[in-house]
Amino acid sequence: MQGEDDDTDPVGQSQELYRGLKRYGVETELVLYPRENHGFQEEKHLLDRLNRILAWYDKHLKEASPASAK
Repeated sequence: MQGEDDDTDPVGQSQELYRGLKRYGVETELVLYPRENHGFQEEKHLLDRLNRILAWYDKHLKEASPASAK
């Protein structure tokens, strides 16, 4: 997740990382937010980023429920 106008970490670096991860079969996603710099400002982008982070935690880090552990 990166702002398209990020001067600190240029978009090209994120694109290279994304391509490298995909090449080696790593599940990955590249999300670019228009008009955003290194620190996001637009509320809809902040909410989208938060929801993506929470979804990632739910998918990869959430403990198995007792019913699914059987």
